[in-house]
Amino acid sequence: MSENKRAIVIVPGATGGAWAWQEVAGILRAHGHDVFPITLTGLGERSHLASAEVNLTTHMMDVVNTIKWNELDGKGIVLVGHSYGGTVMSGVAELVPDGTIAAGVFLDAGVPDDGQSQYEYMNVPTPEPDGIFAPALAGGHVRTNTEGEQRAARLRTPQPFNTFTERLRLSGARERIPTLMYVAGTDNRIWERRPQVDRLRNDDRWIWRELPCGHNLYILPEETAALIMEAADN
Repeated sequence: MSENKRAIVIVPGATGGAWAWQEVAGILRAHGHDVFPITLTGLGERSHLASAEVNLTTHMMDVVNTIKWNELDGKGIVLVGHSYGGTVMSGVAELVPDGTIAAGVFLDAGVPDDGQSQYEYMNVPTPEPDGIFAPALAGGHVRTNTEGEQRAARLRTPQPFNTFTERLRLSGARERIPTLMYVAGTDNRIWERRPQVDRLRNDDRWIWRELPCGHNLYILPEETAALIMEAADN
């Protein structure tokens, strides 16, 4: 049982949604936490809101407004992000008051540098858009050999293009979060191609954890929830 009862806000990765995190959220709630899985604008059940105007700032504001309208400001939340959600989290840290985020949990997530877009962070050339959407990444790193991952493949929606092209502006707020944890999927090892992430393994300010899965850590809900609660208790 987790000792510190926290509000936990979960930011999904690109093309995902809150639907992917309901099992993890249920486990966390059973341990007494308030949990807010978010579906970002233009994705999942909010896909009808997709437009050319949806960008990274839109998604950052989805999280900021979840915090604001649930009156979580200054309460020391645990902010969790998966994949692209780590980029969103990094920007949110710049926008919320000090003390709002007690722990940041990056689940196989992006940890971009100041001035990078998502494409630049992933070290891929900016492609031509598919209408208002980002084209699917060739040779992606998401495995689909489990039931949970096959379900995820069915439910994914296209990602608005400008969420991947807008550059992130950072002043160091992410690094001022009191507890920082990175959870890597060992069957993915994409972090070894991301210097911003690889260096965290030897950074004493970050807690480094690994799970025996690919990119979609929510297919191990018990283990993923346990690590989120570890960060909450730290």
